Amino acid sequence: LSNSDARRGLFSRLGRSAANVLVISEGLVIYLMPAEVAALAEDLATPAPFLRWAVDIASPGLLDMLKTRMGAAVEEAGAPFLFAPPEGPAFFEPHGWKAEQVRSILKAASKLERLPFVLRMFAMLPESPGQQGSRPWSAVCLLNRGIG
Repeated sequence: LSNSDARRGLFSRLGRSAANVLVISEGLVIYLMPAEVAALAEDLATPAPFLRWAVDIASPGLLDMLKTRMGAAVEEAGAPFLFAPPEGPAFFEPHGWKAEQVRSILKAASKLERLPFVLRMFAMLPESPGQQGSRPWSAVCLLNRGIG
């Protein structure tokens, strides 16, 4: 995926042999620079059958918290946390994608009863699917190209 020519070739080949594609990338974009995420988004928006993309994103607040708690370890491993768009899911709009659904990972974990009590209390607070700023927040976004 880091070689743009190879990536575009792969997406083109897949696009010719598919009819209705949902791309799922979990745990990927946080390790990419914003320009790399933008290029990936644009390349994914090119093949006509690539209609939806499920991608997880973090807020700048969560990225700062992760860097404080785990930053040295991930830096040492050569995989620093880099991507947390301040504009939230709207980051993808200029690159061919619109948010169809945004699901908070905290709220999903609470529904599945996978959180300690204190975090369940935080999960009850209302939130916006848009910009989260300094608030620690992450979500899975279902993006679409508005086709079909």
